[in-house]
Amino acid sequence: MLGKLANVNQGILSGVDKVTQKHLDKFPGLNLEKGEGVFVIDLNGYQLLKEDSKILKPWFKNSDVNRYHTSLNPKEFLIYATRDLIIENYTAVYKHLLKYEEIIKARNSDRGEIQAALKEGKWWVIFAARKNIKFSSPKIVVPQRNYRNTFGYNETDWYASGDVYFITINESSKASISLKYILALLNSKIYYLWLYHKGKRKGEMLELYQKPLSEIPIKVISSVEQKPFIALVNGILDEKARYVTVDTSALEREIDQLVYALYGLTPEEIEIVENEIAIVEGRSEP
Repeated sequence: MLGKLANVNQGILSGVDKVTQKHLDKFPGLNLEKGEGVFVIDLNGYQLLKEDSKILKPWFKNSDVNRYHTSLNPKEFLIYATRDLIIENYTAVYKHLLKYEEIIKARNSDRGEIQAALKEGKWWVIFAARKNIKFSSPKIVVPQRNYRNTFGYNETDWYASGDVYFITINESSKASISLKYILALLNSKIYYLWLYHKGKRKGEMLELYQKPLSEIPIKVISSVEQKPFIALVNGILDEKARYVTVDTSALEREIDQLVYALYGLTPEEIEIVENEIAIVEGRSEP
């Protein structure tokens, strides 16, 4: 199972990304505007706080995750305010957060991470920092809900909210499994059918939370056997890096053929899979 080979973690929860209508109703005296960035700021906000760029992290949405690849140019940034910071050393950010102190303090505080911070007077920390995720390392990312099995990959500084799940290699696992091999399987047609029939769904949408993701079966093969999968994934990533809208369906079909062979499907069984995919995809159009 995927959960034994890799770490599967939910993305970051700040507790208050931006000012909402509820905040305006509850705190009318603060003279705030709906959509103002609190912990999640836009490019203009980044320019105002860029002297503290060390704790401003590129922030992405679930819509930035595509099959095999992800968007890499952020339109927003996260103020990654964690318990280990001396916030007074980040003058611009601290001044910014002070403006929103009341609504930050009004967040739900029923989890241990935030409770410990509040005991230290650190009201300004983000709700769930996910320090166990290596956001700058190779990773697979996936939206928690989608009509298709849409798993992206990157190796750069890439932060996202709780509606994105991060899959990283479990270094304590005895199996030598490449993330790119796992990526090939997860994006294949067979795995789409497995997720559709054996995973969790809400209507026609796949629900890709921590538990259903962790339960996905992954066939363990040798490093040598993984190489053809990895080569095709690298081909797709190289093409997308050069021209993001390029059609890589031919390479994806090659991956499907490798996965069919991996599980020993006969031509007749492959035809059944292909036909069912067409039926399911027809029902799953958003």
